[in-house]
Amino acid sequence: MNSVMGQAVTEGPDRPTAHEIYERLRGLPEFAQLREYDATVAFLFLRDPVFNNGKQVLGRCCLPRVQGTLFSVFVWALEKALGFMPTYIVLLDYDFWCAATDMEREILLYHEMKHQGIAVDKEGELRFNPEDGTPIWGITPHDVEEFEELVARYGPHTADLERFRDTLVKHSRGKTRE
Repeated sequence: MNSVMGQAVTEGPDRPTAHEIYERLRGLPEFAQLREYDATVAFLFLRDPVFNNGKQVLGRCCLPRVQGTLFSVFVWALEKALGFMPTYIVLLDYDFWCAATDMEREILLYHEMKHQGIAVDKEGELRFNPEDGTPIWGITPHDVEEFEELVARYGPHTADLERFRDTLVKHSRGKTRE
């Protein structure tokens, strides 16, 4: 069982907190949904490393959801521990966070924030609660999921891999996003 620490992690003098980085990144155009619909986030730090398929997980974005009879207990416990019910919970590896540079922290949070967004239906339309018009939040999957060896053998054989390749080429030419 992994032990968890709440948001009050010592960030170090003159180091931005996870919330400060999050708020700065939230100002970017690609996170307009998070601003417009006022998504909230809680950061929890894991003391013990988590591994998935042999790779260390540095961060994970989650919707705060449980099913069944524990739902009300879960909501109560989160609100009691955090003081609010977040839209998302981001779990961060404590040791990585403490050792990471400010840029590594920003990259990790940007990645986790890209998982945050309004859910879409099978036609790709944003989903909203029909009763009150509030967004139905979801977890956005990665743009590309492929094996390196497959790409080495067959090249960018899908539209998403072609877009990814084009983005890498633009970046290598110095055309990065602001």
